[in-house]
Amino acid sequence: MVEKYLDRQQVRERLAERGVTLNDRQVRRAMEPDAEGKRVIPAVKCPIRKCLIVRQSDLEKLYPSRDAVAPQTARARRAEERHAR
Repeated sequence: MVEKYLDRQQVRERLAERGVTLNDRQVRRAMEPDAEGKRVIPAVKCPIRKCLIVRQSDLEKLYPSRDAVAPQTARARRAEERHAR
């Protein structure tokens, strides 16, 4: 399977589809390494275009779709309600 890579704008669009609204500057800061060399969004430098890119599969692991998260959240709420009684 061919791995698909996303640039900063595409990352921003994919996150918006998942309910995470960030502006361009926030996405850029999340992709850049911090003082410890770690990134919030795991990006690598493209050797051809010299820009940061993200593997689509990595982004999907970090930010699952809202449809996948909703049942998990609902189950957690029901469990909390049962324990609260």
